[in-house]
Amino acid sequence: MATNWSADPRCPAHLRAEVEARALSFPPAFLNEPANGEVFENVDLCRERLQGFAFTQGFAIVQTSGSMTQQRPRFYFQCIYYGRKTRNTRDLEEHVERDENGEITTRRKQEATNINVRDCSYHL
Repeated sequence: MATNWSADPRCPAHLRAEVEARALSFPPAFLNEPANGEVFENVDLCRERLQGFAFTQGFAIVQTSGSMTQQRPRFYFQCIYYGRKTRNTRDLEEHVERDENGEITTRRKQEATNINVRDCSYHL
């Protein structure tokens, strides 16, 4: 797979060579789906390997939890598009509200935010 990988046909032509060069710069194992039993020296190497695979598949991985303090360190990773709804850990209002002078009266300061939620269930 490593020698004949090519960018998705929908990749813009001006980025195709750069995307393909980046993907082919990964160790060949990074291009294969992660398998049970893979062992890594540290979480950074694990994250790098997972991001390499995700990059070649057209998505990204985020770390959702983990701990080094347990007897067996463990970390959880998910697709960047995981979940059914956007997390609102700061309990912000749904929309920006303004008074009659146009001044923002809510804790939310931006109306247009990026929402990546697409209910992807890919996790490790």
